[in-house]
Amino acid sequence: MESFVQINKEIMPVQEKVQQNMVKTIQDNGMEVPRFQELAQAQSAGSLREVTEDLDEIEKFNTIGQEVMKLQQDMQGEVQGIIEKNDLPAEKFDAIYMAYNTSPKVKEKVDKLLQEDQ
Repeated sequence: MESFVQINKEIMPVQEKVQQNMVKTIQDNGMEVPRFQELAQAQSAGSLREVTEDLDEIEKFNTIGQEVMKLQQDMQGEVQGIIEKNDLPAEKFDAIYMAYNTSPKVKEKVDKLLQEDQ
């Protein structure tokens, strides 16, 4: 569990930086984040054309989406490197991460450990 906490401390700044870069990318390309999220959800549900028929907006969304996906892929590579550097098998990290997201007890324990180290 302590390895998971240490890894999270290293991952959190990476995730925050990427999130900021994604917001900047969306805004720099002339779209607001809520609209991008709305279009992304519609695309995921297969109903993009129901949300917008504006071809320019769809093209802008697709361009931004590609840049955002590249940022996410880069982050995943960086996160994987952090996990490997800390000698925690990816499967074990994933299992703990899933438990963290689904079990209030595990979340409470990890959050407490994170707070203690600050």
